[in-house]
Amino acid sequence: MASAKIPITLASYRERMHQFLYVEEEAQQELVARLNLQVQGTLSSKVQTSAMGMKFEAQGKSHVKGRIPCFLTPDTDQGSLLSRAVSTAYVAPIPAPDNRVYEVQVKVKTTSELSVWLLLPAQYCSALRLEDGDSQLMEIQFQIDRMVFGKWHQAIDALHNERVVVPNIPACSLPSLTPPTQEIFCNAKQKQAISYITGTASGKRQVSPLLIYGPFGTGKTHTLAWAALEVIKQPNTKVLICTHTDSAADVYIQEYFHVYVTTGHPEAMPLRVKNIESSFHETDPTTLQYCCLSEDGCSFRFPTQDELEQHPIIVTTTTSSHNLHVPPGFFSHILIDEAAQMLECEAIMPLAYATLDTRIALAGDHMQSTPKLFSVGDRKSADHSLFNRLFQYYQQETHQLASQCRIIFHENYHTTKAIIPFVFHNFYGASKIPIEDSGIPEHPWQYPLMFCHVFGTPEKDMSMASWLNKAEIEEVIKRVQEFYQGWVYQWGSPDQKQICVVSHGSQVKRLKEELGKEQLREVVVENFENVPGREFRVVILSTVHTQDSLLSNSATHLEFFNEPQLLNTVMTRAQSQLVVVGDLTALCAFGHCREIWKNFIQKTFEQGNVLPTYLKMKDVEQSSLLRLAWQNRLTPGTAARENFLEKEDDYNVITSRVSDSALSGDDPILQELLDEGKNVAEIVPEN
Repeated sequence: MASAKIPITLASYRERMHQFLYVEEEAQQELVARLNLQVQGTLSSKVQTSAMGMKFEAQGKSHVKGRIPCFLTPDTDQGSLLSRAVSTAYVAPIPAPDNRVYEVQVKVKTTSELSVWLLLPAQYCSALRLEDGDSQLMEIQFQIDRMVFGKWHQAIDALHNERVVVPNIPACSLPSLTPPTQEIFCNAKQKQAISYITGTASGKRQVSPLLIYGPFGTGKTHTLAWAALEVIKQPNTKVLICTHTDSAADVYIQEYFHVYVTTGHPEAMPLRVKNIESSFHETDPTTLQYCCLSEDGCSFRFPTQDELEQHPIIVTTTTSSHNLHVPPGFFSHILIDEAAQMLECEAIMPLAYATLDTRIALAGDHMQSTPKLFSVGDRKSADHSLFNRLFQYYQQETHQLASQCRIIFHENYHTTKAIIPFVFHNFYGASKIPIEDSGIPEHPWQYPLMFCHVFGTPEKDMSMASWLNKAEIEEVIKRVQEFYQGWVYQWGSPDQKQICVVSHGSQVKRLKEELGKEQLREVVVENFENVPGREFRVVILSTVHTQDSLLSNSATHLEFFNEPQLLNTVMTRAQSQLVVVGDLTALCAFGHCREIWKNFIQKTFEQGNVLPTYLKMKDVEQSSLLRLAWQNRLTPGTAARENFLEKEDDYNVITSRVSDSALSGDDPILQELLDEGKNVAEIVPEN
């Protein structure tokens, strides 16, 4: 879209935002429109869940189950849309007795890799003369769920004043920078950010939104949490904290506010607002104490106006903030974390409650997971976040105030020193990393990066929608036992909750079961989508797939092989130890992340931290030969999949062949991070 290169102005803001959503919706609809499937559907009064393969009564309604072609796996664009953005479909029998087409619901939670389930009202079954067990050839046309786009359009229209997101910098004021009123462990940059958020403005002029950019572990959440606690000491203040994910929102409760409230500050009691559809049983007990619960205490509800007024701090996600229904100006401060991980139309949802007097701060890292868009390339998706747009808007502004309302964090406090260079080199493109000693203790005799080669034989679960690798599960259990039983005193008291195992799909469920059998029930086992914002002493990553399963047309969940930003997010959850369990040749030969995996495994070889010990670096080098062999024997079906795995034009994959200047020149935010690092006393080379 040509207009995308034209800067957004105050006058064009709403029109441009609406136009972007129209283009994105059209791009998604065009992809889905190609899904004109002809399938043999079977009518059933019972529906099968994808999670457990179990069948349940459909309560008086009938379902049609149809087989999905192999090219609609969740790893393809169309398959991804089918799994997350499709709620209805048009259905017509073949041959059609008349011109009627029926609109039916797509049961997303029961749809699996191989099958789609459609909910048919009784009158449709009657009109089609279908009974339980009957089979019928049908044409299906899937439809995009326009409710999501409707909410985003509504968020654009709900903005009280466009100046909130397109500030006139020369006309804005700088708040008085006052030091915190209580002892807070913060560096100079973090204190500067807190002062900006808590300081008083001169006159009635607007204070520009504060932007805090920092890579992993630089204390962005820490800063926003303590800023909120400082703010509520002032009269007539109320803070809204929004994140992109529920897991990140829960961190504010678990690690900051709960401790503060229970150590003599009951006046700071926060309110955690969760979506009513959130899983109650997967929410930790500490967070539940601060949630709005139903009368039976078994589900979530949205807060009342009285509850919102009673609590000084409200914590929720940007999407759930849509349900608060308070007037503009209700919150004196709105703080948005993970701001680079969400589209601008999502980030502005809580800003419907902002006026020009509202103090706003956004924190983020655009090199972590960014929104999936279908109208632009993957490398451009981050530019459609409010965080990135404002950051570049400030960079282009010549007024001196523009440089004072963006702050770069570069000191890492959450990760041991040996992990930081690897991450910076491979995900941020920096061969020299500006860091100071974080003080996070390493294992006294084991290098912080570890690789365990496990080939195994991946197999599908009961639903045929996900994969299991039993050999990897066995290896993961060994590593968990090794670290827990041999817990080193430098890490404090042994704590199973400080070990996190990350994987996907059914591998997560099986890992939980098997660890429970070994009396390791408190070890955190999570899908990769649930770890943003969290930190653990030890992170163990199970990648599941092998070279054989990757060549299968039905291989799903390839994020660890294909998505560098997601891999960055997962790896940087580790404080002291990062262990990867997987197939060496598959990781080094397939997908957009293969160069990152080569660098990771090479580093572990150099440090002698590879299992089994008989493996040699030449095994990694042979992956390129294996790759050629695969390409020579590809069938037409697997060739299409290989092309999908290999398309890299739009992926921000950073390898040792990419120079700092080449990468940062293409990314003005990264360039500013590197420039900021020149003033740091200690420069640590990658090697």
